[in-house]
Amino acid sequence: MTTVRCMLPVIVGLLTFFPARALAAQGGEMDCIIEPKVTVAISSSVEGLLETVTVDRGDIVAEGQVLAALESSVEKAIVAVARARTQMEAPIKAARCGWILGGGS
Repeated sequence: MTTVRCMLPVIVGLLTFFPARALAAQGGEMDCIIEPKVTVAISSSVEGLLETVTVDRGDIVAEGQVLAALESSVEKAIVAVARARTQMEAPIKAARCGWILGGGS
């Protein structure tokens, strides 16, 4: 009798598990709540607006995986301006250095 009582929760658990699994395998909708095994807080070193989120709720993620990207059009514009300024100023600075190193002639 003790063996039957101890096994009863296991049998009930199996009976409730397998029909749900069969329904999920057939592509049916299931109304349930799944609790996460681990919850982790994530943050960025800078503030900003999210441009893209590459994962969905419930996805399994790996360490180092990109989860989201910040909107970066302002930073890209700043880099483009700095690059253009460098390309414009480089010949002038090179000529100035050549003039100084050449003895001022």
